[in-house]
Amino acid sequence: MEKINIKNAYLNNLKNINLGITKNQFTVITGISGSGKSSLAFHLIFEEGRKRYLQSLGIGVDLGEGQFEEISGLSPTIAVKQNMIKQSNPRSTVGTKTGLLNALNLLYANESKTKEREPSRLSAGDYSYLSPSGMCFSCGGSGKKYAINLESVITDSQTTVRQVFERIGATKGYLNLMDRKYGELFDQSFLDLNEDDKSDFTYGVFDPVSGKTSYCIERILQNRQQKKEEISNLYYEEKCTGCDGFRISREAMETFIDGKHLGELAEMSLNQLYQFLEKVKDVSELGKSLIHEMNTKIRKLLQIKLGHLSLYREMRTLSGGELQRIFLYGHLESNLNGLIYVFDEPTSGLHESEKEMIISSLKNLSEQGNTVLVVSHDHVVIKEADELIEIGPKAGSEGGNVVFKGTAKEYQQLPYTSANCDLTQIISPIKSEAIEIIRINKAVSHNLKNVSVDIPLNRLVSVIGVSGSGKSSLISDTLVPRLKTQLKDKNPSKIKNVVEVNQAPIGRKSNSTPASYLGIWDKIRELYASQEMSKTKELKAGHFSFNSKGACPTCKGTGVETISLGMDVSFEKICPTCLGKRFNKETLEVTYLGNDIHDCLNLSVSEACHFLEGSGLNLKPLVTLEKIGMGYLKLGQPTSSLSGGEAQRLKLVKEIGKSRQGETLYVLDEPSTGLSTYDISKLLYLINELLTLGHSVIVIEHQIDVIKASHWLIEMGSGAGELGGELIAEGTVEEIKNNPKSLTGGYL
Repeated sequence: MEKINIKNAYLNNLKNINLGITKNQFTVITGISGSGKSSLAFHLIFEEGRKRYLQSLGIGVDLGEGQFEEISGLSPTIAVKQNMIKQSNPRSTVGTKTGLLNALNLLYANESKTKEREPSRLSAGDYSYLSPSGMCFSCGGSGKKYAINLESVITDSQTTVRQVFERIGATKGYLNLMDRKYGELFDQSFLDLNEDDKSDFTYGVFDPVSGKTSYCIERILQNRQQKKEEISNLYYEEKCTGCDGFRISREAMETFIDGKHLGELAEMSLNQLYQFLEKVKDVSELGKSLIHEMNTKIRKLLQIKLGHLSLYREMRTLSGGELQRIFLYGHLESNLNGLIYVFDEPTSGLHESEKEMIISSLKNLSEQGNTVLVVSHDHVVIKEADELIEIGPKAGSEGGNVVFKGTAKEYQQLPYTSANCDLTQIISPIKSEAIEIIRINKAVSHNLKNVSVDIPLNRLVSVIGVSGSGKSSLISDTLVPRLKTQLKDKNPSKIKNVVEVNQAPIGRKSNSTPASYLGIWDKIRELYASQEMSKTKELKAGHFSFNSKGACPTCKGTGVETISLGMDVSFEKICPTCLGKRFNKETLEVTYLGNDIHDCLNLSVSEACHFLEGSGLNLKPLVTLEKIGMGYLKLGQPTSSLSGGEAQRLKLVKEIGKSRQGETLYVLDEPSTGLSTYDISKLLYLINELLTLGHSVIVIEHQIDVIKASHWLIEMGSGAGELGGELIAEGTVEEIKNNPKSLTGGYL
């Protein structure tokens, strides 16, 4: 069959759509946020394709009915959904993610030799930092340890334990607790303590029952570090002396291939590793096969501009663009055909110069005989589409229709689409010539090379550059911690507050919702508990919670039955008792203005603003959400279902709603992620309001429309990783346009 034919689909906000999507092509699905793109691509096509494939394998489980009349032409379906969930496990590295470290371990087990030219007697596991037999026991395979520098706070032999804790930033509550616990010992000289007491105060005592470490110096410093405070003079990372930072055991480092042990190869950039392996000749046929396999994989990583990474590079340290390309790599190298691939914003987080290679790889998939569906707002992606579908015209209940289907050329000739708004006039021009600045001096975080730069205040400043060039290192890892430390130490500064809003997920459970996150959910439950019927039934606020007394007894408040098929594959069916409403029958009998509590949670933010208008509740967070184009979100939508961009904007609304004294610096990490041009206009209006109130906004950004709207640009580069980390251009949009060193100027 040449098409995926969809008849009368009514899932979520889809309005009984009928649609034919040509197979074995590169098809882009676009539209404003909340219009129904993901409902069509992921919740309908992907989920139904996955379900039918599993049923064809003989899985006899009832996986529920689809919300459509008919779908034909489906093949096995693979979804690559970019939720931008940052990696946090320090043991997850580029080498483990790509499988290259396993191949390298096997190569060393079979081909390495000792200095005496004797063959290795170690197994592949003996070369792995993840294996008990291969890891360095001193650092547990991490290659590093944290050191505490107490010399900077113990100024003389009379410095007491109390003074040490005060100087490292312990709070009053912390000090009171320590005072009660240790009494007179807390006021003794730290240097006069016996070694056991010094160790207890410095590193704490582990309690095997609670699984926690007692209050101590290291615990305070760890908390400050997690808050991104600048404490490198007190607490810093250093190489493990047991393995010299190479993660593996000394035994594993005593065998070599062409003079290098495995740890040295794992620390090389992929560019260097590729060249090294190409020159290795004195190996067996198995060794040649392993090297060929590794270099074939490395070549593909080089093609998508990841040559600056090493196998030991931790996934949690990668930029958004690097993470996405690593994630896509596994799918792009499979060379399978006859499949349906569904991608979500695959160019998100990439510089304009980096997008072509991703689009080329995606188009190669369709040329191999696969159907490639891409949900995207990106102008560059839209231009390359063989077939383009726009869902709309608006969000939520006003969306869900197919408003355009045709070629990219036909789409670009339309007078108005979700992709062609003019954003250049939204941000107000600066009226005053006077400029106040904050200065970053000699920044060296990660790949930064002694970068010094001035950042103007009360402006929209965009920090730009290719992925991995050092943008986040400069702002999130340098500026933000330094400013927070200044504020904590009460150093004079024009900026009185620093708010960093990133794309980390808000919550991964279905009981976290926009209403609960913004703090309005408790008030809504109290509103329902105050109704006459609630008083008659003696129902309290807890009865209007699906996490508590109001939960459906069958599904325990989830609204679904989860069917697990193993291997992280699961499906959800609507609960037969509450029919997906999550609450028990008694709770649902109470109404406010004709709506029960489930009806209320099912309202969009825009609908809720009208419904709750006379309730007396503080609706400012909902009004702000609507202002920035997120009125389509439902009050009860699980926050785990939000994209990284949606989660970030929800956090921004919450932060704006907090009461603060003085001027605030807002730092936003790619706030345009997942937004159409129309939606970006809404975001820029909100940013302009913040600037009008005297605040400052820094965005780490690739989106050209946001960059064009900025007052000031700071460009990092020129490459990524070791080839980046330098300030290559700064100035106004016009100045960057005319700067020959800029890699972005040509796209403005």
